Amino acid sequence: MPIQSSQAIVLQTHDFGEADRVIVFLTQAFGKVRVVAEGVRRIRSRQGGSLQLFATGHLVYFERSGKDLHRINEFATIRPHHKLREDFERISAASVAVELVAQGTSDQDADPDLYAVLDTGLEALETATRPLVALCCLWLHLLARLGHLPELDRCVHCQRERPADKAGVLSPGHGGLVCARCRAGMSDGLVVSAEILGFLGKAGETACEAWSDLPVTAEGHRAMVGILHRYSSHILGKPLRSAAFLEQC
Repeated sequence: MPIQSSQAIVLQTHDFGEADRVIVFLTQAFGKVRVVAEGVRRIRSRQGGSLQLFATGHLVYFERSGKDLHRINEFATIRPHHKLREDFERISAASVAVELVAQGTSDQDADPDLYAVLDTGLEALETATRPLVALCCLWLHLLARLGHLPELDRCVHCQRERPADKAGVLSPGHGGLVCARCRAGMSDGLVVSAEILGFLGKAGETACEAWSDLPVTAEGHRAMVGILHRYSSHILGKPLRSAAFLEQC
């Protein structure tokens, strides 16, 4: 039972048995891993306080060969991200980000660049003046790293460029915008305003420190959450529960 260690982010937690908990981590060195924290739900457990959603730290675990559930040895918190759990907008935004990563990745498929995007993105959400705007930027960056960045500048079929001041139709099934000429018979088209398309185009090129400063109306970023959720749901084959909850609020 070899010992493995890596920087890691808590993506999900699930109660397991009477006193244990399963923790899903995104690790820098090994990708997504699932570990069981034995006895962590007992009152006197020393680990329970550190294994909080969104926390970043140094994970040490015992790898069980041929198994998909390993055993934790230690998780030393580096950034607890308390602020992400203190108000509705931040916890909602961070929940969407970690669920997208949890659902969009396979176990033990290492991608240090994806880890870096999520790590810096969670820091940005913690300090963002407009958390939901920052979420839409992070969402797009995560989709890009997962290999599913939509084509937003031109029709995915005929390659005709979209006029900058015009709305467009985004097809999740085709991976991007589809022009009026090519969309005949298409059933999954989502009409996207010129404002939102302009924002998404800038978001993919903007550093996380400036995400909250990108111009977009409150109605625009609310609509964006719905559009990105529908696009992601097609990719994943199921909706994101956290995004569905956010849309209803």
